[in-house]
Amino acid sequence: MKTKMAYLALFAALCGCSHEFTDLSREEYGVVVQVTIQPDLFDGDGSLAVPKEDGTNAASYTLRVYAYNHDGVPLFRGAEWRVSDPAVVELMPDNEDPPTHEARAAVRTLRDVFDLGGESEPEATATACVTNDCEGYGGGVVCEPEICSEPFVVKGVINAEGAWELSGATFPFTVAIYASQTGRTLDAISSYYEPEIHANQINFSAGSTSYLGHFIDRTHVAGEAIVSPSGDNLGTWTAVKCPDTGCTGAGP
Repeated sequence: MKTKMAYLALFAALCGCSHEFTDLSREEYGVVVQVTIQPDLFDGDGSLAVPKEDGTNAASYTLRVYAYNHDGVPLFRGAEWRVSDPAVVELMPDNEDPPTHEARAAVRTLRDVFDLGGESEPEATATACVTNDCEGYGGGVVCEPEICSEPFVVKGVINAEGAWELSGATFPFTVAIYASQTGRTLDAISSYYEPEIHANQINFSAGSTSYLGHFIDRTHVAGEAIVSPSGDNLGTWTAVKCPDTGCTGAGP
């Protein structure tokens, strides 16, 4: 029986459906030996980057927990979440989902680079732990009462979502844009290519021109426009975040 289930688990992993496998009996397969965390949105270094106090894209910032037995078969378990620094990261456990063998938690960050002096992004780790009911297991079955995941890193990013006015350098007049943000990336900014925020830096491109900027504070950005590959400097540019009432200075 165990050999058959192991082959089925291997097949499920190869077809990409291992997280929707079958319910298994406690007697043969109920001991969890491994717990993993998978985010819905990976950052470049394998962590999760979440804009500070983002309330618009919360569904993008979810951690999912999977527990596996010694054959690599997923088992459903509720998870106890632990955060290394609750001042940086807040976890909101969701309803656990037995059909997909996962427990979930939405992630919210409470600090960004400016809360740490303007240079380094705040970060904290999230750990998920599940428990085994080891009573009654015998016959050489190894059963640890608690199994925890490796700590997963979550970083707080500047939240730049909203309306901005850009001027200077290649802009013949003040240009108004609206930026929606997912992780580090700002989306839907006219013809500009996916600006990304790293610490207090923001970079984006339009054609052969790269706009290299830095946040002076959360509502003001300044930078230079550089032509590639020549390296010619086209001058300085600035961006100012508009109030909730909207931008008023756009246009020729």
